[in-house]
Amino acid sequence: MNFGAPWDSLKKSIPQVPDALLHILKSRFSFTNMTPVQECAIPLLCQHKDIAAQAETGSGKTFAYLVPIIVSLIEKIPRLLDVEDESLNESDPRSGYIHALIVAPTQVLAQQIYDVLIQIISRHYVLLLIGGTDAPIDQASGSLLDRPLVVATPGRLRYYLADGLVSLKDLEILIIDEADQVIVSKDFPYIRAKLPSQRRTGLFSATFDSVTEADLALLMRNPHVVKLYNAAKEQDMYIVPQNLVMWYKVVPYEQKLYMLLRHINALRSQHKADSPKKLIVFFMTCSMSQYMSFAFTHIFELLPDQQVGIYCFNGKQSQETKIKNYNSFLADTRFAVLFTTDISARGLDISDISHVLQFDPPKLIATYTHRAGRTARCYRSGDAGIFLGLEEIGIVSLLRTRGVPLRELTSEQDAQLFDVCTTDMPGCEFTNLITSPPASPDRSALTAEEFSTLQASIKELTQKTKKLTRALATNQQRASLAAESADSTTTAVQKMQSVIHTTIELPLNEARKRLSILLEQEKNYLEQKNYMYDHNLTKFLRQVQSEKREVFESCQRALETWLSGYNENEAKLIFNVEKLPLGEFAVSLGLLKLPNHNILRRKHINFKSVDIDVSKIVYSNPKREESRQVQLDISTRKKEAREQMRQERELSRHKEGSNEITEAIRTSLTQHALSHGNRVPAQFSGEARLLSLLKGGKITEDEFDEMIDDLALSGGKMSKNPAKIRKWRR
Repeated sequence: MNFGAPWDSLKKSIPQVPDALLHILKSRFSFTNMTPVQECAIPLLCQHKDIAAQAETGSGKTFAYLVPIIVSLIEKIPRLLDVEDESLNESDPRSGYIHALIVAPTQVLAQQIYDVLIQIISRHYVLLLIGGTDAPIDQASGSLLDRPLVVATPGRLRYYLADGLVSLKDLEILIIDEADQVIVSKDFPYIRAKLPSQRRTGLFSATFDSVTEADLALLMRNPHVVKLYNAAKEQDMYIVPQNLVMWYKVVPYEQKLYMLLRHINALRSQHKADSPKKLIVFFMTCSMSQYMSFAFTHIFELLPDQQVGIYCFNGKQSQETKIKNYNSFLADTRFAVLFTTDISARGLDISDISHVLQFDPPKLIATYTHRAGRTARCYRSGDAGIFLGLEEIGIVSLLRTRGVPLRELTSEQDAQLFDVCTTDMPGCEFTNLITSPPASPDRSALTAEEFSTLQASIKELTQKTKKLTRALATNQQRASLAAESADSTTTAVQKMQSVIHTTIELPLNEARKRLSILLEQEKNYLEQKNYMYDHNLTKFLRQVQSEKREVFESCQRALETWLSGYNENEAKLIFNVEKLPLGEFAVSLGLLKLPNHNILRRKHINFKSVDIDVSKIVYSNPKREESRQVQLDISTRKKEAREQMRQERELSRHKEGSNEITEAIRTSLTQHALSHGNRVPAQFSGEARLLSLLKGGKITEDEFDEMIDDLALSGGKMSKNPAKIRKWRR
C-alpha cells in the first residue's frame, strides 16, 4: 500500500542513508513508501532536531525513530547491518559507549522493538534491559558489555544505572516510545537526572494527555512538534486510524460472558486458513483475564478438533510464561484469542489482529484508543468493540467529545459479529451453551435493597396479623359470654361487637390483604431471581469450578480484583460499582459463593450460593492438592490448640473469680448510666473504654476479660505488655 513518498526519496534529503538499509526495508519488511509520521520525523531526527511526534496507533512510529538511529550508527560501525555474520562475538570491539537509548513503558513493547532491530542490525550491537532477563556483564570491568544501542524499560534501566552498570554520559540519541506513559512513571525522574544535556531527543505516542509543556522543556530544547491528524478530524483530541471501525454494544451484565462466547464463536466460523483472524480481548484485571482463559479453554474443549486457541497474557505471569503464551498465540494457525489486560494496550504490533474487544472498560479514558489500536495496524482495516452495561452508556458521549467515532452496532454488524453458528457441530454439548441467552431480569422489578425492605414489611405484617387474630378471638369470646349473661343488655352487646369490628376486624382484614399482596411480590421476585441459575452456561461453569479448585479460586480472585479495579475508574460518575447488578454478574461468571469483599458486604446482593462444601474441592494437580491437605491439617491442629488454650484460660479465670469482677463492673456501669446518663465515673473510665470496644466489635470477649484482669491487677493502670497496649489503643 502506498502511503507517502517512496523510501528511495530519503537519499535526496539525507544522502548518508545507506542503500543496504533501504534494501532491507523493502525486502524484509515489504516497505515501499513511508507513512506520514516517518516522512516527517526521519529527516528532523537525522538533522539533529528534537521532536515530539503524535500519530495514530499503527502508523509506523517505530521505524520513524529506528531509521535515524541506524543512520547515525552506520558511520561508526560499518558492520552494523551484518545480521547473519556469525564471526561477531562478545569480545568484538563496538562503539565503547551507549550511543542511542530507546525507553519503552512495558516489557512487551521493549521486546518487540528489540525483535525488529535484530532483523536489521546484528544482535551483538543491541542490548535489551527488561525484567526477567539477565544482561551480559563484563567480568573484568564488572559493568555491562558495551552496546551502542540499548532498549530498556524504565524500572530495569534505573536498576542498572543505580548499580553503576550503565552510564549515559556519552548518550547522543534518546527515544521515548509511548512517551505519555514513560514520563509519568516513578522511575523516569531518576533516569532524566542521569541524561547528558547535549543529545537528540524524540518523543513518540498516540496521545500526549499527561505530557505538559514543562515536561517538554525539561527534555528538549526548541522541539519540533509533529501532530498527524486525519483530514476530517483536525480538532480531535485522540487520533484513531481511518480504517478502524469502532463500535459499542449495550449488554446487560448477566449476559456479558455469554455474548463474549457468541462473539468468539461467530469469528471462529468466519476464520479461513488463507485469511487468518486473531482476537484480543481486554479485561480490567489480571485475575479476571486468567479466570476467563480457564473458563473459555474448558468451553471450547467441547468443540471437535480444538478449533479455537485460548491464550492468557497479563502482568502477574512470570516472564517465561508470558513469552511462551505470546509466541504460541502468534504461531497458532487456528482462530486464536488472547485474553489480556492493559499490559498489551501499548505498542503490541501483530499484523494478524483483525478484531479487538474490550470486555471491561479501561480505568483511564485515554487507554480506550490504545486498546482499540491493536488492530488496523499500518493502515490495514480492523474492528474494535466494547461491551457497555446499561448503567455505563454515558461513556459514549464522553468519548465522542474527545474525537472517538464510537457508534452503536447496526443490525447487520450485530448479525455478523454475534451470529450463532452451530451447523458444524450438531448434537455437540457446546451447542447447548450457546443457542439461547440467559434471560434478562425485569429491570422494573424490585432491587435487592427493595426486596430486603419487602421482607421486613412481610415480617412486621405477619406479626401484626397474628396479634390481631388473637385479639379478635379473645374479644369475640368475651362478647359471646356477655350475650349469654342475664345482666347484659342488647345495646351493650351490640356496642361491644361494633367496637370489635372497628378496632380489630377491619385492621385485620386490611393487614391480611396487604400481606397477601406482599407475599405475591415476594413470590414473583424469587421466581425472577432463580432464572439466572438455570442457564446451561452457568451450570457448566459451576460444574467446572466444583471439580477443579484452581478454577474455583481463580473465579473468586477475579471478582474480588474486578470490584476493586472498577471502583478506581477515572470516570467514577459513569462507572459506579454501587449501581451494578453484582449478583447477576457473579452468577454469570459461575461463582459458587461470593468472595469476602467490602463492597459485597455492604450491599444486598441478589445471589444464592451453591450448597456444597467448597473446602472439599480439590486441585487437578495431585502434588498441589497434597500440599493443600498438609496445610489444612496444620491449620486444623492450630485451631484446635487455640480452642483448648481458650478453654483453659476460661477455666482459670472462673477459679480466680475474674468473671465476678467483670460482671460487677458491667453492673456498676449499667446502674451508673441509668442514674447519670452517659457520664462515666473516673474510676471506671478504663473499663468503659473496654466495654465500648467490646460492643463495637473491636475486641473479642476473651480479650475483654484479659484486659479487665490487667486493670484489676494493676489498680486501673494500663498493662505494660506491648501487644495489649496496641489492643488498648486501637
